[in-house]
Amino acid sequence: MTDDWDETKHLRASPTLRLDANDLRSKWGFRDGDLLSDYGLRDPTVECPESMDQHNWQHQVLIRLVRKHLLPLMPLAEVAEIGTHHNPIRIVGWYESERLENPVSVDVTKEQIEQAAQEIEAEWRAALG
Repeated sequence: MTDDWDETKHLRASPTLRLDANDLRSKWGFRDGDLLSDYGLRDPTVECPESMDQHNWQHQVLIRLVRKHLLPLMPLAEVAEIGTHHNPIRIVGWYESERLENPVSVDVTKEQIEQAAQEIEAEWRAALG
């Protein structure tokens, strides 16, 4: 028997996407910032605006999901957004140096992902006028 485990394929088949607080601690967190791409965020109903870079758009959606769904479970956490090709949102302060003893995570649904993507798209279009 061969081990044909394909994590990206498994991610795409999942009805939810897990956001784990420990991913905030590393520049390689959230699958090196590519979590949404690996999940398959290329649904035709939530296309990246033409004038926005696909990678940046997916990072903005990831940041929105983390802020809206994960950070409320960590009321003392402070984060910084970082313009990078790696993880775009990272924890700062005392959380940064400590692996969480009681891991905090949240599962977001495809509908929640689509809603965040649509919000980012609407804000981007509004900013362009």
